[in-house]
Amino acid sequence: MLEVLVTIRDRDNHDKIKGEFEKLGMNVHMIASFSSAIDFLAVRNLDFVFVDFSCLSTPRPDLVQKLNQLTKAKKVHLIIMATAEERARLRGTLPFHEADVVVKPVTAETLSKKLVQIRPGEFKIPISNKS
Repeated sequence: MLEVLVTIRDRDNHDKIKGEFEKLGMNVHMIASFSSAIDFLAVRNLDFVFVDFSCLSTPRPDLVQKLNQLTKAKKVHLIIMATAEERARLRGTLPFHEADVVVKPVTAETLSKKLVQIRPGEFKIPISNKS
């Protein structure tokens, strides 16, 4: 079973996102605290990590570096959720050269579609192509 970690401060979407990923047959971990998410990533073998851009604006840049190091070392697919403006700030300012970006507003369905794009044919149910 694939494991995914989602770090998003918007708690309103936690249940929707978790439910959508569970429909895909994934083990989902929802953690709102960025530092707790980094600690969790350090001890778990995950397949995907979704991080809201707002979490990367931490007063602790060492956590951003640690996220980058852990995802590279563990070969975890990193996906950053960002607005178009935040996405522009990502280029050249943060060390995530191999991260995918999902443009906000993010829904459970858009995140699920991204996973299916990254690993087609690996999930239990198809995602509709409705936009």
